[in-house]
Amino acid sequence: MNDNRNLMPSILDREISTGAADAFGHIHFTKALQSIVESPGNKPPFSVGLLGKWGTGKSSIKALYLTSLQDDRTKDRKGRTRADRFHAITFNAWRFGGENIKRALLRHVFLALEGDEVELKDALFRQVRRPAQEKRAWREIWQDAFEKWGWSLLQVVAVYLVLFVALFLIAWIFQISDERVIGLMGALFAITGVPIVKYLLDPKRFNVPLYRDITRIELPRTSSEEYEDLLIEQLKKYKSGATISKKGKSCERLIVFVDDLDRLSAEEMISGLDAIRTFMEIPEEQVPGELGLVFVVSADETRIAYALASRHMQSDHLPGAIFSHNDARRYLDRIFQFRVEIPQFPKRDMRDYAMQRLRDDAPAVFKELTEVDPEIRTGS
Repeated sequence: MNDNRNLMPSILDREISTGAADAFGHIHFTKALQSIVESPGNKPPFSVGLLGKWGTGKSSIKALYLTSLQDDRTKDRKGRTRADRFHAITFNAWRFGGENIKRALLRHVFLALEGDEVELKDALFRQVRRPAQEKRAWREIWQDAFEKWGWSLLQVVAVYLVLFVALFLIAWIFQISDERVIGLMGALFAITGVPIVKYLLDPKRFNVPLYRDITRIELPRTSSEEYEDLLIEQLKKYKSGATISKKGKSCERLIVFVDDLDRLSAEEMISGLDAIRTFMEIPEEQVPGELGLVFVVSADETRIAYALASRHMQSDHLPGAIFSHNDARRYLDRIFQFRVEIPQFPKRDMRDYAMQRLRDDAPAVFKELTEVDPEIRTGS
């Protein structure tokens, strides 16, 4: 039997995913987030900033939303649950620190949409050689046909001309005047020329193809436009039900959670924001009908603003450069169409929570503390 009496009591600091464990009212922020991302009045694409300092519960709000999404079994008129209509994808930016964040985000979303991993690696990382056919211009086809068949026809004419001259000379030398003999000799000469003509006019030797064989070299895709094309193509496959699970047919919105963006370097934070902006600006007519993109970005806005201001990043959305936190805030207002701001917890709430956890998870420690200081029991 295990004896845990000598183990030091400890509490694992981890996000919560159920309402029963919610001690600070995160469920209210979760409902606010749900009302934004799932509202039929908010037309995608758009982004939501889930903003707060480290430790304020951004990850817990996301986890509570995902749990409610999966557990909600109510159905609409078409028999679809919320999880059928709204598909959530989580991208942890911190995990991909040091990489090209835009490419990492594309790869993560592409694979979450059941894209082919080999196809994606070919597109992003490999120089691929593919055999292909290219249609030839009609002028080129006619020129090729004339060079092959025209020359062959001239050779055929020359062969029969030589045979005709030979027949004439033989008839003249041997003084042959009988028309039947001359006709028989002409037929023999014509039959003799058939194999030569057949060889000269063999279609296999003078085939004129409509297409030419080429080797197409495809370089790895690196530009934003190429990333957009990859994502749009996979979105169409997903929505059409061409993937294995076919669950994309019932999907109305893809909700992409981007976590821990503020844990990256300043340059990577900016790259991550640029990636989100790029995918949100995909032309509406290119996105499959009845499928919208929603980004939910969890971050400490102050840290991102500091990164923007410190880099003096030029932006097409602003009249000048970003030199201050106020300029950075205005820039972020362009990125986040909606904000869910999570305030710091009041110290009193934190104290009460700590006492409750001690009472529940470490009663021996709590008892010892209250014996030393009776005021702890009352929370004074």
